[in-house]
Amino acid sequence: MPHRRLPNKRPIQHQRVEAGGRTVSAEETHLEAPKNDLPQARLGWIMACIQTVIYGSFVGTFIVSPATMTRPIAPGMAVTVATVGGLLAILSTMILTGLYVLLANRLTAR
Repeated sequence: MPHRRLPNKRPIQHQRVEAGGRTVSAEETHLEAPKNDLPQARLGWIMACIQTVIYGSFVGTFIVSPATMTRPIAPGMAVTVATVGGLLAILSTMILTGLYVLLANRLTAR
């Protein structure tokens, strides 16, 4: 099978773009990253780890001691420790999400 010859391709010429009152190449504009991405990402990972610990401890308690989780909160009540723990895990997710939005917006506003 004979080899097909590919057409010669010229290198891409980068255009100059006006950015913030100075002229920069289009290549340079793609290299600039926002300066506050790192603190927001770090904050997100910290809060994700906190939530993982909360949920992991909830599930781990089920694995280690199912009797504890199926026990009623008070004698004669139908509400179990697992019900309250599950609601607290969900509530902690909402609180951490709200806290993240509040703190991330403050970091962005700087």
